[in-house]
Amino acid sequence: PRPVHRLDRKTSGCVLVAKSKNAMRQFSHLFASRQVRKSYCCITFGVPPFDKNNSTTIGGEEYSIIDYPIDGKDAVTLWRVVQTVTTKKYGKLSLLHCLPKTGRNHQIRRHLSYCLKTSIVGDNKYDGGGDMAKKTRELGMFLCSNRIEFVHAIDKSNVSVEIPIPHKFSALLEVNRIDLVI
Repeated sequence: PRPVHRLDRKTSGCVLVAKSKNAMRQFSHLFASRQVRKSYCCITFGVPPFDKNNSTTIGGEEYSIIDYPIDGKDAVTLWRVVQTVTTKKYGKLSLLHCLPKTGRNHQIRRHLSYCLKTSIVGDNKYDGGGDMAKKTRELGMFLCSNRIEFVHAIDKSNVSVEIPIPHKFSALLEVNRIDLVI
């Protein structure tokens, strides 16, 4: 068994693993042709600015679009705020749902930092180095690949693999649980 794709070192969540060379080739083709849909959730500092003039609707929810190249290549991320809370310890935090349409290195992290001027809690590379950011680095990064969807190569059925949002997310937001409806 070999992983078909990778997550950043500090990102948690779903990774697709191929059990054979043939499966690896088929999944690699699906990723290269952007036929695998990935879903991430993350917690950011503050409330990112939502651009209604550059948005789309998916499943009845409105997503803002970030279309900003990374390393000279096209990079597109759709995102929406799921929940915003004011915590006693860390101030205002937002839970975001992100749908990367391309798969660039650190894409979600860089798009949020560079384009929205917000960072993911615990992201020591793109957090801007402020006092609050430094205080949360020890908590780990709050970015999770929570769903992967693709069409099965043999029977052509839709496959969706989803995991619950990690408990540390609800603990940081000081809520009992998070229900992310996608």
